[in-house]
Amino acid sequence: MNKKIIIVVSIIIGILAILGAMFILLRGKKTLTPEETKELLIKQATPSESGPDVLIVVRSNQEGLYGNPRFEIQYQKPFDLFLISILARPMDEVRKEAEEALLGKTGKNLNSLCQLKVMTTAPNFIAEGQVIANPEKLNICSDQ
Repeated sequence: MNKKIIIVVSIIIGILAILGAMFILLRGKKTLTPEETKELLIKQATPSESGPDVLIVVRSNQEGLYGNPRFEIQYQKPFDLFLISILARPMDEVRKEAEEALLGKTGKNLNSLCQLKVMTTAPNFIAEGQVIANPEKLNICSDQ
């Protein structure tokens, strides 16, 4: 009888410990507004060679064609726009990498990221006639 009580009490304590840990983790995680997400990305950005109105938010550390990065994400101040440039093939794979890198910069705040103004482009020598699906929306936001 005593063994059964000890087992039940141990299970209850274990469940309470798990619930407490989950509460602490969830309570500490803040969901950002779209404006806070934009500001977070801009704070992490570096100046661009293109001038003071363009910031580099994320640049792939892997090389694509002609020694270019596989992708680059800029914030363009005059348009209040995040421009995702796909600079390597396959475009869908590189786009996914770029979007995941951008999401990583936000602390995984997908909801607010999906509300930002974006444009995905690729130069003709990369696209070769292929059309970018939903260029004004992140693919990772398709379920949003």
